[in-house]
Amino acid sequence: MSVDVFGHTLEQVNSRPGPPGIGFQLTADGQYDLQNKRLCNLSEPQESSDAVNLDILQRSLHSEVRSVYEVTALLRKDLDDAKLELQIFKDQSAEKVKKIDVAIEELQTLTHRGIVEEIHKPARRNYPRRKFNVRGLDETWQADLVEMQPYARVNKGFRYLLTIVDVFSKSAWAVPVKRKFREEVTAAMKSVLHQGRVPTNLQTDRDKEFYNKSFQNLMKFYNINLYSTYSNLKASICERFNRTLKNKMWIQFSLRGNYKWLDILPDLIAKYNDTKHRTIGIKPNEVSNHRAQVLKRFRKKSGVTKKKQKFKVGDKVRVSNAKQVFDKGYTPNWSTEIFTVSHVIPNNPVTYKLKDYRDEPIAGGFYEQELSKTKYPDVYLVEKVLKRRGNQVYVKWLGFDSTHNSWTDKSSV
Repeated sequence: MSVDVFGHTLEQVNSRPGPPGIGFQLTADGQYDLQNKRLCNLSEPQESSDAVNLDILQRSLHSEVRSVYEVTALLRKDLDDAKLELQIFKDQSAEKVKKIDVAIEELQTLTHRGIVEEIHKPARRNYPRRKFNVRGLDETWQADLVEMQPYARVNKGFRYLLTIVDVFSKSAWAVPVKRKFREEVTAAMKSVLHQGRVPTNLQTDRDKEFYNKSFQNLMKFYNINLYSTYSNLKASICERFNRTLKNKMWIQFSLRGNYKWLDILPDLIAKYNDTKHRTIGIKPNEVSNHRAQVLKRFRKKSGVTKKKQKFKVGDKVRVSNAKQVFDKGYTPNWSTEIFTVSHVIPNNPVTYKLKDYRDEPIAGGFYEQELSKTKYPDVYLVEKVLKRRGNQVYVKWLGFDSTHNSWTDKSSV
């Protein structure tokens, strides 16, 4: 028996009032039609015109709703689990970041302490240096300017002494100078050369009283080679003579009760040149007649055991700060600037050439004792923050002049 979409028999449809409107119509192919739209009574509709049993549709919808609810519940559980894991991760990350920050701060403190210890560690002052290879009288002289300013008023205004020593014979001269002007220093040197002895070489420090046109013209006239070294000792033999001369002066000051050195200077120099010198074993005035004896003593003293080189090319080092006699012992002994060994010179003892961080060569050579290898080659100390710009700061680096000022990240300071 044929039924309609509501499960009624066709016979019953004719005996019962149907829905308002056209209603369902049976088509020639045995299907139903609503306003010329074919209706197929199917349990699983496929087309927009397919009809389905209401009970089947409700069961299907309930099943789908249940599935959606179950999936939603699972998704909500997964989301809650993910939120919990994310919170745990955040907490753990925050703890790790905190530990990292503490570790970085401790590392910075240790690095800063290490640098401070490096620049304040003791530096040797006395150590073997290259010997003067002199073979005769007047081959090399050393000259220096000694300050005597505190006693100028009682010495006719003379504030300085030009002292000169022959490295071979230890013969010495001393000429009073009123002012540290190039003309006066040149005149003082000329007065010594006029006495007859002329050196082949003259070593001085690099001060302008020696390195000027007037003094260099004098050197050229007498065919003297003027040169300087970059060691903190400079003209060490002459400086040693200066201490000897001052010691003898101060003895006389105590005996006489005044500081008039101008009157006693000629006598002090004469006595020095006529006194046996410990290094050469005879009096300076006698050297011209005993050259062979002096040469023998020089050769005996020149034997220094050759040491293995301590540094190699590329090593990062600090340089010993050149100190004067009365420098405070608690000031830094080593440079804050870091240098690179650029060349090893196999002398006896070994010396080293350096370059700065700009790869510019540093004048002069350095002994092993004047260098110290650093553990912190890439760390520099900030002296002062000069400007700020976003996440950057413009700083002055400790131990460098203003030409090295630069911008750097705030986080790295």
